[in-house]
Amino acid sequence: MFKFKIWLVICPILALCLGNCSKRYIKNYNTAVEYYNREDYTHSIDYFQKAQVQKPDWAEAYYGLGLTYYRQSKYEEAEAQFMKALKIYPDNPQYLWGLGLTYYQMGNKDMAIVSFKRSFELQPTEDCAYNLGVVLREMGNYQEAKQQFLLLRVNNPKSIEILENLALCYQGTGEMEQEAATWQQVLSLETNPQKKQQIQAYITAAHEKKIPDMAAKDRPPSKELAPSVIIYAPANNAQVFDEAVKLTAKAFSEAGINTVNLYVNGKKFETKRGMAIVTQDEGKPVHMMDTHIPLLPGTNELVVEAVDVSGNSVKETIEVVRVKPKLFGLFVGISRYKDRRIPQLTYADRDATALYQLFDQQKTFETTQLRLLQNENATRAKITESLAYFLSKAAPHDLVVIFLAGHGMLEAGEYFFIPHDAMKDNLFGTAIKDVEFSSSMKRIGSKRVLLFTDTCHSGNILSSQRGDDSVRRFFETLSKTEGRITITASQFDEVSIEDARLKHGVFSYHLLQGLLGKADSNQDQVVGVMELYQYLSEKIPDVTRGGQHPVLLIPEGKLAGDVPLVILEK
Repeated sequence: MFKFKIWLVICPILALCLGNCSKRYIKNYNTAVEYYNREDYTHSIDYFQKAQVQKPDWAEAYYGLGLTYYRQSKYEEAEAQFMKALKIYPDNPQYLWGLGLTYYQMGNKDMAIVSFKRSFELQPTEDCAYNLGVVLREMGNYQEAKQQFLLLRVNNPKSIEILENLALCYQGTGEMEQEAATWQQVLSLETNPQKKQQIQAYITAAHEKKIPDMAAKDRPPSKELAPSVIIYAPANNAQVFDEAVKLTAKAFSEAGINTVNLYVNGKKFETKRGMAIVTQDEGKPVHMMDTHIPLLPGTNELVVEAVDVSGNSVKETIEVVRVKPKLFGLFVGISRYKDRRIPQLTYADRDATALYQLFDQQKTFETTQLRLLQNENATRAKITESLAYFLSKAAPHDLVVIFLAGHGMLEAGEYFFIPHDAMKDNLFGTAIKDVEFSSSMKRIGSKRVLLFTDTCHSGNILSSQRGDDSVRRFFETLSKTEGRITITASQFDEVSIEDARLKHGVFSYHLLQGLLGKADSNQDQVVGVMELYQYLSEKIPDVTRGGQHPVLLIPEGKLAGDVPLVILEK
């Protein structure tokens, strides 16, 4: 009934193929991946081993071979390959993930926990949190496992797998009421009649368990039992990255609840929204609390106090740590091209430098890890390596900003971004194809990725091709993933303008001005994505006399509220 979630996917490393596809170890690696995806593991092993011989220090070849052995249930061989990959790249969360799965299958759950915990620290994905919770539960570490599943439940309130595991954790900690309530949630979601019968049996068993009697000295002074408070979310000692957290709690008493108070960092938190909503739970009066709490950087103490009609009170205290996210950025600006047949630009490199400097001065983030690639440094290999590897270090909560200024071109209906070393008569072999760009970006684990593009300069579209449909489809594809937002300098059949008076591209100049404060329409000292686009969508058409219109592409139905980019100095 309780499944162990795995996620094993490997793909060709397109970012490496782009640099020099004639390299034998890359060809052998990609051939191995093709066989792997066809489940032809014998040939896959052969080609991974060839890649290792040709490139002994390439960790991906060992990782790929490890996954192949794992698929064949050859866990000792898989462990050896993952260990070799980690020797080269010790802090790779994927390698640690694979090693954790392998240890689990080998029955070494202690080491599985160590691997999953380290992988989660480096890249805290929900899948890793789930696997960690399962192993902790199976090892009898119910409290720690419970925290994992409580966190997961916040974003996945209707996941049967998460709720089942949470119910088992409550069973392990002896929290019968919570166990029964959680099984009840599972029952409401389950559709299989046989499983529903089994779940109902769990609920009955949980209700039949007796609550241990309290020692006389621990009983409250009145005849009634003291009220109870349960904080469902957030979990105690949870680390969050937003400026506010949603608090969900329940207070109940045999005698009846008089008041429910909330204290944040020692001060009473006054709010009417989500407070003291009276419901019934098996005939008992229950007060539910569901409200958003603003957090200070660092450790925050949240206290929920319930007072019943007899004056008995109880407090439940948790601590929540607000952690600053990291900022990862890639800024590419190409004015000079190696192939003189490609039209040269004037300010693309200058635009990238200005954006790089602006974000480098931001103090909002825990750290800033930025990379600037201009002209001769903006080669195909460096751009794709930056997308696929440098930016892939970002965790889901981190912010990733990508800025591309240069040429985009069309050939045979396919869109290409043109690096410095591209050749006009061989775009397929020297430029960055749309699907290759997309594949590299898929390796970025952050759920907050913002892409600015200024690539529709005069001379971009070859021959008489307009290409706006092909280009639009490309950028729409990039923005389908949750948290991926794209702002282009112009519509896809327009020309992006450079202005000698501004010494910038028109889009880039006003992008800078917006981030420096002109886009802060509500004057809260924070410039968000939607504020920024609103400013650009009004300013750019005005200064270009209707010749240029920025475009915003967001994942359909997946952008809730604004995404803060910069905090302005007061």
